[in-house]
Amino acid sequence: MSKEAKDKPFHYNLRQLRKRAGLTQGALAEKLNLKRAVIGAYEEGRAEPKIENLIKIASFFNKTVDELVGSIIDLDNPTPKKDRLRILAITVNEKDRENIEVVGAKAQAGYLAGYSDPEYISSLPKMSIPYLKGGTYRAFEVEGDSMHPTLEPGDMVICKFVENYTWIQDHAMYVVVSDEGIVVKRIKMHKTQNLLELISDNKYYPPYKVHLETIREIWQVQSRMTSHISSPDDLHKRLNKLEELVWSLQEKLKKR
Repeated sequence: MSKEAKDKPFHYNLRQLRKRAGLTQGALAEKLNLKRAVIGAYEEGRAEPKIENLIKIASFFNKTVDELVGSIIDLDNPTPKKDRLRILAITVNEKDRENIEVVGAKAQAGYLAGYSDPEYISSLPKMSIPYLKGGTYRAFEVEGDSMHPTLEPGDMVICKFVENYTWIQDHAMYVVVSDEGIVVKRIKMHKTQNLLELISDNKYYPPYKVHLETIREIWQVQSRMTSHISSPDDLHKRLNKLEELVWSLQEKLKKR
């Protein structure tokens, strides 16, 4: 690492964070609504960022401004310290209690752009569930059938914000907000590779991995609201299929 990099950590950090995220200068510029030449000038140390651009860059990479400009960021140890967490945009009700903002399926594209914007968050529908305490909660509508049979399309999952990657429990269910979109999955951590493996309950969907640098927010699923109420006939059909499967296995074992 050059002396210039140590003297100007922002420029070095920006270049390394961009490369780790797999983005070209042009792609990053597009995501930040900046010109590619501006990103190039920042990385080469030919220009210093305006404070609004610095805040925008820090938010995009889930870093604080102090982290970006203070010293070289260790990308091999990305776990955020508790005192360096991004502050969530929230709303409160007339009793000064946090609301649960509802992110419907149609709102999810907008949420990716406005999750850190208090004005956008305040525009979302809100709800309150008295028994949920001790944390910040948000509700997300489930799209697709990748979590079937646990969750159905249209279900609403009530989630608690995860403040630290070290709190993630392997194979628990989470809503993951990343550069690629918003998904509900089970998670397995790969700490040595700085990766999260996202796993569907529907076995037709293979697991896949995402890099920690692309993650914006993680919310642990606490409960769900559903309009899909199974009838007794559905339950009996499932039991009959299970009995048939057990009988078939027993017959195969007898023939061996």
